[in-house]
Amino acid sequence: MKRTRLARAWKFLLCLMLTLTAAGGTAQVFGQTGMAPRVGTFLVAAEAIKDPRFQQTVILLVRHDLGGTVGLVVNRPAVVAPQKVLPELPEQFAGLFFGGPVSPLRPMVLLRSSNPPADSLAVLERTHVVGLDEVLRHLTGGGRPGELFRIYLGYAGWSAGQLAREISRGDWQVVAGEEKAIFEEDPAGLWERLHQAGTIITI
Repeated sequence: MKRTRLARAWKFLLCLMLTLTAAGGTAQVFGQTGMAPRVGTFLVAAEAIKDPRFQQTVILLVRHDLGGTVGLVVNRPAVVAPQKVLPELPEQFAGLFFGGPVSPLRPMVLLRSSNPPADSLAVLERTHVVGLDEVLRHLTGGGRPGELFRIYLGYAGWSAGQLAREISRGDWQVVAGEEKAIFEEDPAGLWERLHQAGTIITI
């Protein structure tokens, strides 16, 4: 009886480990940089990726758990005037980005603040996912000095286990996320700078 219980317990643990591996959880696939994907890390597209939606992209992960992964492309400014997509934005606003191919008209917002709203979701030390209403309050004078934000249209998404498989075949490299890189004036050159700096190891 004792041996049967031990066998059942081992089978349960083995199934749990396999589930976590497939879902990108605790037993994760590591990129060549030796870092596992988690909230706050960058995914840097490999040179071999030819899909125009992801070619030369840098993606900040804002969710990574057993249910899947969500990220925002941080280095691709939108080519459309922000006010055409979000008429509520003031005319002087220009910080609109292509966040990814999923729900391309849905806005997601990153705010850099030392005192974010209570309902925000922390991604890095001072970077948080917030609602569009918070940005509008900031633009109309309700924000705090020194706060910065970016609005992204759409997002990139992976089902459970999908990102792990893509990392395994070399589609992405995982590197530490940088707040400065997210909110710099010219993020369009971020992918190239990461490669030139030797952060990315190519096969």
